[in-house]
Amino acid sequence: MARITGVRLHNICQHADVSFAVNTGLTALVGRNGCGKTSCLRGIVYALTGLVDGLWGTQQTLQKDGTADVGYAEVSFVHDGQRYAVRRYATSSVKFPDIVTKDSEVVAKRRQAVNTFMENVFGMSCQLMFIVCWGRQGELAQLLTATPAVISAFLAQVFDTRFVDKVRDKIKVQLDRVPIVQDCSEQLTADKAALESLPDEDALKAQLEEHKEALSKAQAALAKAQVALSTGMRRSDYDLAMRTAEMAVATCKARLGAMPMPTVTIEELIPQDKLKTLIDSTRAKINDENAAMSAATAEEATAKQMLHTVDASIVRIEGEIEAFNKVFGSGGGQCVLCGSTVKDRLAYVNNAHRLSDTLGRHTNGDDALEQLRTRRTALEERLSKAAADIELHRIALGKAQEVVNALEVMQKAAEYYELEANLKDKQRQIADLKTRVVTDGDSEALYAEAQRNLQQCSQDVERATAMLSSTISRRDMLTSAIATGEKMQRQREINSQVRTALSTLRDILSQSRAQARYMQNRIAMLNADLARYVSYTEMPFTLRLDPDTRMFMYRTPDGYDHPTAHLSGAQKSMASVALQMALFATMRPNMNLYLIDEPTEALDNENKVIMADMFTRLSKMLPAVDGTMIIITRDELLEQRCDNRITLTGDLQ
Repeated sequence: MARITGVRLHNICQHADVSFAVNTGLTALVGRNGCGKTSCLRGIVYALTGLVDGLWGTQQTLQKDGTADVGYAEVSFVHDGQRYAVRRYATSSVKFPDIVTKDSEVVAKRRQAVNTFMENVFGMSCQLMFIVCWGRQGELAQLLTATPAVISAFLAQVFDTRFVDKVRDKIKVQLDRVPIVQDCSEQLTADKAALESLPDEDALKAQLEEHKEALSKAQAALAKAQVALSTGMRRSDYDLAMRTAEMAVATCKARLGAMPMPTVTIEELIPQDKLKTLIDSTRAKINDENAAMSAATAEEATAKQMLHTVDASIVRIEGEIEAFNKVFGSGGGQCVLCGSTVKDRLAYVNNAHRLSDTLGRHTNGDDALEQLRTRRTALEERLSKAAADIELHRIALGKAQEVVNALEVMQKAAEYYELEANLKDKQRQIADLKTRVVTDGDSEALYAEAQRNLQQCSQDVERATAMLSSTISRRDMLTSAIATGEKMQRQREINSQVRTALSTLRDILSQSRAQARYMQNRIAMLNADLARYVSYTEMPFTLRLDPDTRMFMYRTPDGYDHPTAHLSGAQKSMASVALQMALFATMRPNMNLYLIDEPTEALDNENKVIMADMFTRLSKMLPAVDGTMIIITRDELLEQRCDNRITLTGDLQ
């Protein structure tokens, strides 16, 4: 059973921000006139249903006057041991959507999704929740005296007159889901007949044992013939073995004759796999050294070329400097540019130097010459290093080649000794063949007959084994098929019965009076609950809804029926509370929340006592189902009878 645990209103009606916990049982909501008690109930209902009393205003009317911060109503509740909170804003927009949270995690967002979530939790539509949870100052009392049309419309909402149609549609869906199982009785009969016609397994096993015994005897006969044949050798086998051995001897001798005598003894040999690994690794090292020496040779050639270039540059710069000094330093009488005679040598030399400084050709000649000589020294060192590297790689190559040569000598020696051993083996084989005796034809014929007999017995055993295995497999398959067929037949009978029952029920619900009978049944349940709750009011009458006239009637102790319009205001007020409780009991939603506004407002002192006693008795029923009843009251007697009290102050902060 779901129950609310707390309420918060922010900028709703006259409330700037108010929050309070809600406990089970009877709770009095008290405060001075105009402090917002009814607005609290209005906010609770709005948070739970998203609906606002149309006579009071709209959703936007909930917004507190003169506030820019959007108001909202939030109700916390517990369902299946989980804590939830539903919040609805006073304005509908993408920025302020309705939400439901579970431990601060959003589980539903936007109006339609939130409504669906709340309806699934509380077990009734938001519209019904709005109608039956809130006893708004006499509205249920007005229902007691309403016309049959109004009461019928109300009951259609409360009891969902389309329930029969929904049930019929669900039955149709379930009927379509019940598969029509195919009749497999003929196949089942055929499988049982095939199972009965299978060969006897015991006879097959006995036959297999006979064939195995014959096979054992054939194997013994073949072994005996083989022993007789082992004392000699067939001529064809002898000739073939002799020719093969002699050819192998000739080949070994020819190869040994072409090979030099090894200088390594057989004891000094390294195993072939290790020898090959050493040769491969040493050859790889030779390749690496060759590559390194090629790189060092290229480096030497590059250094020589660069050194030659630097020497040529040094000679050229030294010649240019010498020619420059010779012409301009001595102040000669002839211009080097035009060949004319220089009259003022001093002025010519000074001008020539200024021109030289401007052109920048030889002003830094000495520095350039010094740089080239420094570079030449570095290149000589580089050339010397390259030559040293080449020598080191040449030495390493020589050593590696020596290792490879020694390993190859050892490899050839290993090949020689292997050929020599092979030659000796083949010579021993020839000597052994010469000692063998060639058998006659009778021994070979007996041996051949024993082989044919053994082959036949083996085939008989294989056929008998296959026959037995096939029979067992066929039996298992047919047994499984029969079990499946019998299960399908049972399922077919069950499905047929289910389909018949669902079809019958659907036909019953499809009759023209089905909805009327459903409503009659619900009215009977409502009258039973209504009689029980009216008894708690201690009023001198009973209350019921006439199923034919669809009007609420009350019966006096002397047995007379009257319309409820004849009741006094106090009697209607208490009867309306009983009606609200009876509606909940009949509907049986997943909640037990009653919001009642000023139930004692029109009562005299005596009836206030009766009303207080009635609520006291009702409150004893609520905790058993986690029920919560919040009553707005200013009556001190009723307030004292409540289990809990929520006081709203004037400033509401």
